[in-house]
Amino acid sequence: MAEDWLSDVQKYDPDADPDVVAGIVRYCGIALRKRDSALVSFSSDDEVARVRNNFLKKKLGLEQPDDELNVAINAVGERMNGDNSKNRVTVYYLLSQAFDRHDAFRKAPRAKAAPKGDDVVAAAPAAEPSAPEAPATQVEDAPSEAPSISDTSSSPAFAADAPRTVPPEPVAPTSFGRKVSNGVPPPPPNPIRSTLAETSSVPLVEEEKSGGFRWWPWLILVVVAIAAFLWWQNR
Repeated sequence: MAEDWLSDVQKYDPDADPDVVAGIVRYCGIALRKRDSALVSFSSDDEVARVRNNFLKKKLGLEQPDDELNVAINAVGERMNGDNSKNRVTVYYLLSQAFDRHDAFRKAPRAKAAPKGDDVVAAAPAAEPSAPEAPATQVEDAPSEAPSISDTSSSPAFAADAPRTVPPEPVAPTSFGRKVSNGVPPPPPNPIRSTLAETSSVPLVEEEKSGGFRWWPWLILVVVAIAAFLWWQNR
């Protein structure tokens, strides 16, 4: 059933809190859809017991004796005696007002959202400046530099006792077992030349000087070819 619950409550409390009225409407829920359950009958003992046990004790958490709670319920009923339709929302509002329990129907404030990364950085307190470091003190008794070997050799006691070392003679660099002249290795030996020198009875140097006489087989071959060609032309 459609009902203006706030207007009905304002007949008894012109300054009624709309948030509290809305909270009571949410609490009653589907009971307000039917007229019989949306109204309170103060003449019914079962209805009074239902209001006392379910609303005052369970919802509002009151621990007073039943007689004291019944007195508060009857006082609200007498206050609404001239109204034929005693709406349940109005009855519950007046009862919670009598026991100062309106906060039970107000919505709790929403928790603030966690700040984002940029907000956290902005809200973070600035780091305190660190104390300046104390300057390092130098020990006057300690030597500034460690003595080197050349410094110790300058002392007469060290020069007399230390044996003199003679630098080794430079060795000519070699390349694959061959001595190097002025840093440039000689050309590798020719294996073919070495083999011919070993197998030939005539020294290889003399053969090169005399020309080797290796051109005459080619000369004979050329003469034979020319003779064969002329014979073929005159046949």
